[in-house]
Amino acid sequence: ILEYALADGHKVCVLARNPTKLPPGKYNVTIQLGDVLDADAVDDTVFGQDVVISALGLGASPMPTAFSSGIANIVQAMQAHGVKRLVGIAGAGILNDPNRGGLRIDAPDYPEVYRPYAEEHKRIYELLQRSGLDWTLVCPPAMRDEAATGTVRTQIDTMPPGGRTVTYADVARLAYSLAGNREELGHRLAIAD
Repeated sequence: ILEYALADGHKVCVLARNPTKLPPGKYNVTIQLGDVLDADAVDDTVFGQDVVISALGLGASPMPTAFSSGIANIVQAMQAHGVKRLVGIAGAGILNDPNRGGLRIDAPDYPEVYRPYAEEHKRIYELLQRSGLDWTLVCPPAMRDEAATGTVRTQIDTMPPGGRTVTYADVARLAYSLAGNREELGHRLAIAD
């Protein structure tokens, strides 16, 4: 996401716990050291921005509620500073289940190993619905670390048929492209190969 924004000439402010993970030698990048769980650090990062793109991940976090707490801090800062546009990344468990109704996470056969993460993403989805922000959530299935294919399928609120995987790079490209797009506001946008 950062590479796409910089390639287009944008000035970017990044909140990072570990700035050594960012690409070196990038101009037009302001790095705010901190954690998304620190409301003051989030506030400092959001201040003066036009758009927020959140690529928070849970990883192997022992604190599964960190994601929703972090997004709550982002929403609060955006509301305080009048920033309306938010693009976030969440899991496919919060997409609609066209076969059974409800969300995919509500299906009795939803994989238990993914349930804590999907529940966290569901909390995010519910928070954003109440936020008054112009939000879009990009919802990929399993992601793999390969170059962008550029041949992805997207669908609003449900997974494209047979959607099983997608690359991180394709998810990043889509998330970045949505920052200036107003068509998918208030939706979950599924992406898959």
